[in-house]
Amino acid sequence: MKKRCLACLLVFMLPAAGICADSATDAQKAIAAAKAAQKEADALQGGWRSTESLIKKAEKTAAKGDHRKALALATKARREAGLARAQAEHERQHWSPPPYAQP
Repeated sequence: MKKRCLACLLVFMLPAAGICADSATDAQKAIAAAKAAQKEADALQGGWRSTESLIKKAEKTAAKGDHRKALALATKARREAGLARAQAEHERQHWSPPPYAQP
């Protein structure tokens, strides 16, 4: 009976060890993707300050070892950077300065 329980525990513990290893690399990939998306938004002069703080929080959280939370923060930062880029593109296409501000 004890051997059977031990075998069951090992069967369920091995995938969990793989999940931890993958989540660390996934978190780093998500942070890198968020940084790249933020650079694109900054290139259009439309980056948001909140995105930068989310990326920093994700990096600190990953350094502490909480990779799931870091992945969630980086995903949120990438989403925000995409929205910032879309906003900058929309403003570039549909906004013009008021007449009194034109040279």
